[in-house]
Amino acid sequence: RDGRLKRNDELLMINGRSLIGLTHSDAVEVLRNAPKLVQLVVSSKIRKSASVASTLSASHCESPRILSPIPQNGHTQTITVQKGAGGKGLGFSIVGGKDSAKGNIGIFIRRIFSNGLISEDGRIHEGDELLELNAESLYGLTHKEVLQRFRSLKKGLVTLTYRGR
Repeated sequence: RDGRLKRNDELLMINGRSLIGLTHSDAVEVLRNAPKLVQLVVSSKIRKSASVASTLSASHCESPRILSPIPQNGHTQTITVQKGAGGKGLGFSIVGGKDSAKGNIGIFIRRIFSNGLISEDGRIHEGDELLELNAESLYGLTHKEVLQRFRSLKKGLVTLTYRGR
């Protein structure tokens, strides 16, 4: 009703509970069991090569039957980049963590900077969920703990496992 959700938007989370990988019926069940006021994390396609994850707080007024099925394209992927190549860093910011104001949520790419390796590589997009850094799980870590892991990276190979929108 308020116009913030658009056709082809993908619901990533409801009240801190990830919908990624759930079947349509399981995602509908999460929405049906939500309280009157819900917080949504949504991925919206804004142009061909990028998307953005945003958080919406809205009254629970949508009927679950009008939701599109959750796309099943959220399989995990792994990339390896050479940190420090050409003097460049990874070049992105994150949101989320177990201590997030949004609840216990995963680690998501908030913004990709045009001068970084991730932008150059082009496979990771804003709104993607980071699952592992150098084969170590990011699940259950606080935002600060994840930031510390990224800050402690030295120059060299960096492997990121992520789940696309």
